[in-house]
Amino acid sequence: ATAENVVITNGQNTTRNISLTRETGTFAGYVYETNGSIIVGANVQVIGTSNSAVTNGSGYYIITNVPTGTYTLNATKANHLSQSSSGQTINYQQTTNVPFTLHMTGGISGSVTEFFSPSTTIPDTTITEAQNNQTITSAITDSSGNYVVAGLMPGYYDLTASKTGYTNQTITNVQVLEGQTAQSQNFGLY
Repeated sequence: ATAENVVITNGQNTTRNISLTRETGTFAGYVYETNGSIIVGANVQVIGTSNSAVTNGSGYYIITNVPTGTYTLNATKANHLSQSSSGQTINYQQTTNVPFTLHMTGGISGSVTEFFSPSTTIPDTTITEAQNNQTITSAITDSSGNYVVAGLMPGYYDLTASKTGYTNQTITNVQVLEGQTAQSQNFGLY
């Protein structure tokens, strides 16, 4: 910023207002599915700021007026795993291209009944999903003995049904595919 025609007189206070403008740049890019399709309506956020944008009908986002510096961006969309990209630098009056590829999540669904009476459902049964002996999440069966677990990363899961008064049952290696629900993962407890 510069100030012109400022006169400073010895022994007197001089005030001059100036305005400063922060140097900014732009983040932009496409958000894709893993199959290469564009994602419309994905949210891209510059972490630690209020700067964000939503991808348009072409899967493209533009985030303007980002102060110069280094940032982490995060892309999210319902039914997809979020993705972060750190160390992204904004330079003055420049556009930094940051593309994202989001994986669709999958799910698992099924029911729990009594082994010796398959028409008798078992509500309030805990279904635990695990990978490599590490619990990922769990669900509770509804009043009809049904459960649905959504938002799982594609891969193989071991499911365990447990309820007080019944013997736990495990189904191993249930495959969850991107964008699909592994259905009919049913338990018969006794």
